[in-house]
Amino acid sequence: MTEAMKEQKTAARKAAQEAADRKAAEEAEAARLEAEAEARKGGDTRIEDAPEIETIRMVRDEPMHPRGPTDADVHPDEVENWVAAGWRVE
Repeated sequence: MTEAMKEQKTAARKAAQEAADRKAAEEAEAARLEAEAEARKGGDTRIEDAPEIETIRMVRDEPMHPRGPTDADVHPDEVENWVAAGWRVE
């Protein structure tokens, strides 16, 4: 095999690899765009879309741990647990 043939073969391999890389990148971009379109149709359940829940303000006189909090916004379903831990509704 001559040097020119080797160079031609190497160039062909390189071109084939570049084409494969471009195709993979195009497929990835198409998948990303499809996912974005699906999300816009309402198929996405991001936390920003979750209903807002009113929290209950709770306090305690002394922190449970050194430099711990003495006030908190608590989910209504958890208030009973927090009261049992020494917190009170403000």
